[in-house]
Parts: sequence; structure tokens; C-alpha cells
Amino acid sequence: MSMSIASTDRADRQPKEPRVRSKLDWAIVASVIAMGTLNLAVMSDQLGATKAYAAAPVCGVPLQ
Repeated sequence: MSMSIASTDRADRQPKEPRVRSKLDWAIVASVIAMGTLNLAVMSDQLGATKAYAAAPVCGVPLQ
């Protein structure tokens, strides 16, 4: 017969009081939101229709 030290009862794993967020947690959340907002602002130019550029001669070589 082996005795297990680990308890199978899940009640002991539940926190006694609700978790309170620290200032570091809120700083991380704010930085993730700021990075997402910045990415949306930068990518907003690239999410629309593709831009068409006219072909131009390169180095003075005429197009045929």
C-alpha cells in the first residue's frame, strides 16, 4: 500500500479570497493594449486595397 502525499481534493487548490490585480499586472495589460493599438495604426495603411504603381523606366532603359 502506497500513501500519496498529493491531495486529490480540489477544494484546497481554490484561493481563499478573490485575486487582486497588482500594479504590475495592470501595467502589462495596458502595454499589450497599447502595442495592439499601435499595430492597428501602422497596419491600417496596408489593410486596404493594394496600391498600383505605374511602370517606369529604370536607369534610363526604355520599356518595349
